[in-house]
Amino acid sequence: MLKTIHHEKNIEAEAITKLSDLLDSIPTIELLSVDQQSQNDNMGVDFSVEVDISGKRHTLICQVKSSG
Repeated sequence: MLKTIHHEKNIEAEAITKLSDLLDSIPTIELLSVDQQSQNDNMGVDFSVEVDISGKRHTLICQVKSSG
C-alpha cells in the first residue's frame, strides 16, 4: 500500500514537472502557481495550475491517471 502511494506521488510530481516545462515554453503563458491537493480530497483533483495567458488569469484543474 505504501509503495503504491509513493508511486502515485512520483507520477503526480512528474506530471507537474512536465506540464510546468510545457507551459514555460509558450511565450504568451506565464506560470503563476502550482497547488497540490491533499490526499483526502475526494473530488479527484491532484493539482491545480494558475496561469496568465496574454493578461487573462486561468486555472487548470488536473487529475493524473496511470496507464499501466
